[in-house]
Amino acid sequence: PQLPAPTLKNQVIMTNSLQTLLEALQAARPEENSQLASTIELHRALWEAQANAPLPDLPPLPSAEEARAALASGRPLIELAHLPLEAPSVWNLALQICDLTARHRPDLADDLARIRRQLTGDSPLDEKAATDELLTFVLNQARRPLLRAWAERMAEVVSIADWWQPICPFCGGPPDLGALDADTGQRRLLCSRCDAEWVFSRVACPFCGDTRHQAYFPSPDEQYRLYVCDACHCYLKVVDLRQTRRTVMLPVERILTVDMDLAARQAGYAWSGEPVRGA
Repeated sequence: PQLPAPTLKNQVIMTNSLQTLLEALQAARPEENSQLASTIELHRALWEAQANAPLPDLPPLPSAEEARAALASGRPLIELAHLPLEAPSVWNLALQICDLTARHRPDLADDLARIRRQLTGDSPLDEKAATDELLTFVLNQARRPLLRAWAERMAEVVSIADWWQPICPFCGGPPDLGALDADTGQRRLLCSRCDAEWVFSRVACPFCGDTRHQAYFPSPDEQYRLYVCDACHCYLKVVDLRQTRRTVMLPVERILTVDMDLAARQAGYAWSGEPVRGA
């Protein structure tokens, strides 16, 4: 459905570098929460691997006319099929992701060994037929440096002033976190694939577009909100920057709020994007 554009013009927002995010995550000290501590340690290892991974050559940038035409029609600036997602460096990082995750989550070691065999097998990996959440997690993590690099490159030369779609303008990824701006109260979304941010309606579900069956549940300190949609039964975690008195980096908040994911799923809601096991 057609949704009203945000009141203010959109702006290109890219998160900090992987190294900066890694330093922020390393500074996180969860108190009396062993599950969160384990999750942070895993993602520290993953981000270190991503920060050190070599990148394949990126495709040429679209022309200004091509970029304007794509965005005006509601299409992201590139389709995943046009990126070198099967490059050896990406594949090698996927194998490293398997090993690192198995080291931090031994309960998943057998499943990760199976995925590793798939990644190194002679037969091609049929992702479209795959419903394995852990496989999706591995591939998303392995592709993140490439997708971040693409988004960062595009953000320097492309305006998304009139973009108000619920998907990422750069790679088409769905959001998995949001934030309410400290000054304007606008809601911006964080791409689950490339970590780009963009502004989207506060009253519409970012997954189905419904505006009538929305609700949110604030945390006791009101720094977080769990938005739920009873039309599509999906949820979105949101940081209320009007209530925070600290520097907030949304990719870090994605990790620090895993308890909100668990609460939403226990209440019968799901994330509408690509499935990610709570690793």
